[in-house]
Formats: sequence, C-alpha cells, structure tokens
Amino acid sequence: INHTFLTIEALKKRNIKIIGIIFNNISKTGNKIILEDNPKIVKKVSRENILGTLPYSKDKNILYKNFLPISKKIFKLLK
Repeated sequence: INHTFLTIEALKKRNIKIIGIIFNNISKTGNKIILEDNPKIVKKVSRENILGTLPYSKDKNILYKNFLPISKKIFKLLK
C-alpha cells in the first residue's frame, strides 16, 4: 500500500492525471483478507478509481482474460 500511496503523491505533484489503479497479486500465496482490503483502503484514503485486480498467474492467457474488463474501463475513461 505504501508504494501505491507514494506513487499517487508523486504523480499528483507532477500534475499527471491518474485514471485509475490496477492491483496485481505477485504470488500464489497471501492473506486473502489483506489482498481484498488493500484496494478498498487505497480507494478510501486516496479517492482514486480502482480499476481492478489481476490474479497471480504465469499464464499470459489467464492474465489477458482478466485484463480485458479492466481495459474496457480504461478506454471508457479515456473517451
């Protein structure tokens, strides 16, 4: 979470528009509660749009499938 908040702060100081944040799980293991709470906490504190969360996977097809709905949100926000 700390890196996310630092990144948000750095982008805002440089007047770079943030259209949203995507979380990615970097391992198969992890506390499910923490993985679900992190996006909620970041949204509540930063008030930035959370576009989604990508699961951990080495399979690019799975990641692509999970990214498609997020990409639709991105394109909609860019219009």
